[in-house]
Amino acid sequence: MNQPDTTAILVVDDELSVTRVVSRWLSAQGYECERAADGQEALEALRRREFALLLTDIMMPGISGMELLEQAKEQFPRTAVIMLTAVEDRDTATRAVELGAYGYIIKPFEQNEVLINVTNALKRRSLEILRDQYEEPVSYTHLRAHETSLHLVCRLLLE
Repeated sequence: MNQPDTTAILVVDDELSVTRVVSRWLSAQGYECERAADGQEALEALRRREFALLLTDIMMPGISGMELLEQAKEQFPRTAVIMLTAVEDRDTATRAVELGAYGYIIKPFEQNEVLINVTNALKRRSLEILRDQYEEPVSYTHLRAHETSLHLVCRLLLE
């Protein structure tokens, strides 16, 4: 299993100025950004290609950021998600993390805050992908045949 592109980021917000600014900051750091104006557009983008990270607003018309988080974690589990919001609500933040969000950033935010959260989320995601690769079940059926043959050879040698 190959590790997917770690530079592809989808930025989702119904405020065009937010997606522009965040995309500009991330592009300057070498990330490849795509923007979406709402949850439905984001889901379509996620179906077209694999993203390392999804940065999404919570309060959007149509599919909310929380609904997008749930669908993304279910359909695209290798995509990390960071929530962006103008509403400071502890219960929402807790629920987002419980649903699998890697971070929760409150607007207005600073460039360094976004960059640090993105860097940390992508590092965590890479480690989780590596862990999952090493935890995949391994078939030992071919070893059992060799073990039986080896056991037989050892018994013949010892006799």
